[in-house]
Amino acid sequence: MTSGKSQSPLCLELGIANVSIGRWKKEFDLESPGNEDLKSAVDKRIQALVKEVSHLKEQRDINLIPRNLTNLGL
Repeated sequence: MTSGKSQSPLCLELGIANVSIGRWKKEFDLESPGNEDLKSAVDKRIQALVKEVSHLKEQRDINLIPRNLTNLGL
């Protein structure tokens, strides 16, 4: 658990069954057997987002050039 709390106290605090947390952990653990499709989908989404960020950075840099030249009187 990323909160630092163990599963049982967390379940009590949230009012959910302990088995539900265990099932969710297995269902969404990318390293669990049987989750290859989920891992593949996540990997593809990450690749698409990295590509989009790169494109947006390029666009940002291109858009900054004219403003800088205008400020210099060019």
